[in-house]
Amino acid sequence: MQFWNWFLLATAVLATAKPPKQLVDISTLPECMQYCMRQEKKHFDIDKAPKKRVCKETSSKIVPFWKWLYKIGPCVRRECDETPDETSDAFDAWYYDLCGHHFSKDSKDYDDD
Repeated sequence: MQFWNWFLLATAVLATAKPPKQLVDISTLPECMQYCMRQEKKHFDIDKAPKKRVCKETSSKIVPFWKWLYKIGPCVRRECDETPDETSDAFDAWYYDLCGHHFSKDSKDYDDD
């Protein structure tokens, strides 16, 4: 009888466990941009950020992520100054791959999958 109770409890716990959060991968971005993103992790730690949070916060203009983007701007301009257009295009492509919409898209169009 005791085994049966333990089995039911374990089954209930496993059934309610959430899947692990998919973290953001910035490895496809130019190294100069990765460097800048990691320099400002006191405002927003991109290496620990769940994909869903990044996509929702950029769409809804929640303050921490937008403040972080504002903070990394000068670093990106300084560190990636040889290829500003390529850096911008790389960010746009990365964001689209990450979130499924363009950076300026409204949050109402965000896909929660």
